[in-house]
Amino acid sequence: SSITRENFRFQQSTIDEIVKLAHNKYDGHTARCSPAQHSYSLAFCQYINDDDLFNCTMLEAKLTHYSPIAGQTVLNVVLHYVSISDNTAQANAKAFSEEKVLIC
Repeated sequence: SSITRENFRFQQSTIDEIVKLAHNKYDGHTARCSPAQHSYSLAFCQYINDDDLFNCTMLEAKLTHYSPIAGQTVLNVVLHYVSISDNTAQANAKAFSEEKVLIC
């Protein structure tokens, strides 16, 4: 039989449980930098609405990290605004004016 993408689909509850097991195994030290690395591609994805970018980053981080701080990265927001702004000062002003970024 051939392998299809269906072979790699899991229930969200299964993914959540595996991520939680890894989190517990390493005493909660699972935030690391991987979500920040992934945020680069999310920041430049033209199909993600500006208002949804932060939440998309948080959801993506939850796929592999149980720690809530894993997806709380300002990097994706800053990169996104750099890509659509005239200069870095304007990009920073836009990025850091977002309430969600300040909460993080």
